[in-house]
Amino acid sequence: MTEQSSGPAPFGVRPENVAVLVMAALAVGLLVGVAIGQRQGMVVKQVVLPEAGPGAGFEADLAATAPAAPTSVAEARAMVAAMGHSDPETLIGLGDRKLANQVTYLALGFYLAALDTAPDRAEVWVKVAGAYRQVGQSADALEAARQATGRRPDLAEAWYEQAAAAAALGRQDQAATAAARYLALAPEGEHAAEARRWR
Repeated sequence: MTEQSSGPAPFGVRPENVAVLVMAALAVGLLVGVAIGQRQGMVVKQVVLPEAGPGAGFEADLAATAPAAPTSVAEARAMVAAMGHSDPETLIGLGDRKLANQVTYLALGFYLAALDTAPDRAEVWVKVAGAYRQVGQSADALEAARQATGRRPDLAEAWYEQAAAAAALGRQDQAATAAARYLALAPEGEHAAEARRWR
């Protein structure tokens, strides 16, 4: 039979204090998480921290939800402006994440905010064109694609977006011309099969 030591636990922490330290660490973590979430536009609905006591388990109900997704470019731009980001790289990265999560209007808001400070970024105009196409705004997509090709005529994706937007608008001649430019730059590109159908 082994004897139990009544002395301090490793690192000088007494067993009865472990629960208190764990609760304190979790509370600090929640506060930091709430602060970060609020900075990124999230709203914390409820945080419940039960009182710690001997044998008390930790159960937290943290229901953090993002605000409702915007349903227009104007709403998205207002939401992005309220977040206070101004660095184009940060805005582009946030736009990419929102686009990957299919929050397309918010992605557009981030991309357009990036273009407000860096309007010559052709690759961002391409992202804008693709996002506009996803929300069914083909005329805006075509204009964004034209902005991209005007800045970088060597950017294959810009020509693809121009072809796709023109085709969606029923402008077959424009779609064929843009598709031919895409294929000249990227004959085996990701969208080559689709571009060949528009020629």
